[in-house]
Amino acid sequence: MIVICDFMLDTLWLRGDELLVYAIIFGFTQEPERRWEFNKGYISKKLGLTEAAIDAICDSLVEKDLIAFDNPHSVYVKNWEE
Repeated sequence: MIVICDFMLDTLWLRGDELLVYAIIFGFTQEPERRWEFNKGYISKKLGLTEAAIDAICDSLVEKDLIAFDNPHSVYVKNWEE
């Protein structure tokens, strides 16, 4: 299940595949460590997108300062309320 929160639509103005990728990452980063062992293959399979498309979407989310990577395998959601 992908949970889309109001702030993702109303504050961040995310739409389409970008919204879905962000929602997946957001959902996995709500644990205490606030990081997720990034799994591009999982997102690709879940959404029916190529891994290249996932890369492009993640690049866009990084440019918008919504997510960041500690390394190529660990992603977290930036605090959008600051």
